[in-house]
Amino acid sequence: MSKARSQLRFPSTKALCNWLRQTADGKAVLAEVTAKPKRKPRTPMLVVLHSDGWVECFAIKGTADVKIVHRIHITDAEDAVAAEVYTGRLAGKKHEPLYWLPNRVAEGVCKRVTAEDEREWLAYRRVLRAVRGLREHEGDE
Repeated sequence: MSKARSQLRFPSTKALCNWLRQTADGKAVLAEVTAKPKRKPRTPMLVVLHSDGWVECFAIKGTADVKIVHRIHITDAEDAVAAEVYTGRLAGKKHEPLYWLPNRVAEGVCKRVTAEDEREWLAYRRVLRAVRGLREHEGDE
């Protein structure tokens, strides 16, 4: 903000509003204070889980700071809080603050998928498409 602009004084709210709406400096100030902050574009990232436990993370180099942590297995509900705390500590100072439910951006269940499972899934999708096609053409007869 220029020195002259920071020293402006207005006798009334109406005078201030007129200045904001009618002068180039006022319009610039108004645009500056009402502009929405520009949101940085999200970086796409792909996490691939292999059936043997191997995990791969793919992103454009230099755009993601990834930390992979293996959460300990618990069988007793009483140990759940301790396991959460321990997992956060494993993540380290930089990543521990991220380990909070509102920060989770995706979730899923890991299970082994075989080629046969995938063939069955693709066949199921073909059947669904065929049924949808029949439903769409029912009114044509």
